[in-house]
Amino acid sequence: MSAFRKRLTAVLMLCVLLFAVAACAGRNRAAYAPAGLESAAARHRRFLAQCGWLVSDSAPAVIAKELPGPDSPVFSVYNALQKKQGFDLTPYAGRRVLCFTYEVLANAAGEPLTGVYAHVLESGNRMIGGDVSSVSSDGFMLGFNGERNENDTFG
Repeated sequence: MSAFRKRLTAVLMLCVLLFAVAACAGRNRAAYAPAGLESAAARHRRFLAQCGWLVSDSAPAVIAKELPGPDSPVFSVYNALQKKQGFDLTPYAGRRVLCFTYEVLANAAGEPLTGVYAHVLESGNRMIGGDVSSVSSDGFMLGFNGERNENDTFG
């Protein structure tokens, strides 16, 4: 066998080996995928369902927004709501975060809702807070658990 044929055979065998390894890795990827690879929307929907909110299957609206600074009265009131539900936005004050907005279709009692949206805040692929609010004239802003902040100015 010539030197050229030996090299060609070696290269082809290497390609076959790499293809086989890649195929096996791809087939098992789902079984061993870290939780961080799950889509943000899937994580949010599961979390909101655990809190009793049924949200639309439509893709969420996603915007980057800057949170108010720590001395802002708006930040203080909103962060009080976050702390009441186990979050704290203090480390994110004045920073850009992602806001995922989902249309809420029903509450835990199964009552249909219109004009109600869940907002999930994320930073670095980590959920850091959010709320459920209504856009109606007599609207409300609640924590994910459905509780209102007693001293809020949001309605």
